[in-house]
Parts: sequence; C-alpha cells; structure tokens
Amino acid sequence: MKIILSKSAIEAAIMIVDDQNLLNPQNRLTIESADSNLDYKEGKKLIDLLGQDIFFDFLKNDYENKKIILRKILKEFMIREKPGFLYHIPKGRKIFLDYINDNIHQIFKESGLLMEADDSEEFKIVYKWWDELISIVRKINDEKKVEQGRDGERKSFEYEVSKLKKMRSNKKPYWASLDNNLVGYDIESWDEKNNKIFIEAKSSGHSDGTFFLTRNEWNTALEKKDAYFIHIWIKDEITPNFLNFKKLYSKKFIIKDAESAEWTNIKITP
Repeated sequence: MKIILSKSAIEAAIMIVDDQNLLNPQNRLTIESADSNLDYKEGKKLIDLLGQDIFFDFLKNDYENKKIILRKILKEFMIREKPGFLYHIPKGRKIFLDYINDNIHQIFKESGLLMEADDSEEFKIVYKWWDELISIVRKINDEKKVEQGRDGERKSFEYEVSKLKKMRSNKKPYWASLDNNLVGYDIESWDEKNNKIFIEAKSSGHSDGTFFLTRNEWNTALEKKDAYFIHIWIKDEITPNFLNFKKLYSKKFIIKDAESAEWTNIKITP
C-alpha cells in the first residue's frame, strides 16, 4: 500500500481521529467538498500505517510538543513505508533535501529538523534524530548487501552443481563460506581436469559487473593463484562472467598498497 506523504494527509489524519464520523465515506465526501485542501484518502492510509494514538497525541499537545510528535510521525512513516528518499539521508541534510518535494520539505521544516547547527539542547535532539535514521538506513543497506551476496553464492553453487553433473563427475561442490566466512572464497569445486578450484562469488547491481574485492580475498587469490576464480553475477543473467587469477593479476588491475597506506577493499570493474 503506497502512501503519499504530505502535510494535507497528516492534517486529514488528525481530523479523522478527532472525529470518527469522518470514517464514514458519505461524511468524508461532504467534508472533502468543503475543504478540498485535505487529503483524507492518504490520511486514512497514514492512520492504518501508524495507528491512531500518534495523531491523538498531536491533537492534545502544545506547539513545541507537536514538533516532537511530527518528527515521530516522519520517522515512523519512513521506517515502515521505506520511501525512496529515505536512502539519501546518510548523504547529509542538504543533499537529502534535493530528493524530496516541496510538500515534504515543509513538513521537515515545521518539525524543526532543518534548524541550523548550534550548541543548544534542541539541536542535540535534532541531530540525534538524523543519526538514528542514518543508522537505520545503513542497517537496511547492510541487510540488502548480505542478501545480494548470498544470492550470488547460491547461484555459483548451483552453477557448479550443474557443471559437475554435465562432466559426469561424482564430485560435489562445497559451499565453504556458509561454514567459514574468513577463508577468502565462497565455493570449492573442480575443473575439467579434476583440479580443485576456489570460487569467489560476486553479485553486482551494475551492468558492467563492478564489484568490491576485500584484502582477504586478494590474499587468498595470491595463495591459490590459477586455482582462484571470481564469478560475477550481473542482475538476472543465468550464467556468470568469469575473472581468473591471471587477469586479476594483470596490468589492468594494479592492486597494491601505497607507501604510507594499505587498502582493505578495492572497487573493480572487469
């Protein structure tokens, strides 16, 4: 159920909880015709999403407390509905504002969340609100990365199962990273000459297959050399792109530390 957040929808939700008769479609249509500025349809959706209590609290509090409750409405809406603009919050307030419309901008302004930085107690509360949302977004993104990564591992495992069957081999691949995520690869399998190989699975959301390689994975590649392969899964493709050690170690990818710096993760475009 997609909800269009607006000041009009919030005010409509407040009116509905203040007068339950507005839940009657006939009464609501009468009010809507008299006050066309309020979005009762979206207001009712907000009540269904957040519950009535938060809007009751808004009704019975003074101006300063209303700002606090408005912040709570914004936070709960974004956590539960996960609108697209939520994911821009970690970029900073100024950049975030470029991704919201004027209506939502007004809600943020009225809630006091756009106040300039100072040493007041009020601002401490404000930046704590932003920091909490940043933490939530990062947690969501981390969960998505784990899910995307596991999906790539699953695809590589199934690919190797199918490959070995076609080779009429009685061997089976081993999903190593399920048992030990520190080994520097995901799948153990065998090639056509019955040599053991080690596969790191990468699931890329980029059409060019861009992915990140960790220091541990690189060290493992250096150890396994020609037995080390990277499967790059691009979106919905049914077969991976392959990156072998020879190419990974070539001049195209000069992977090394600087004189006074050591890398931990490196972005690679195959």
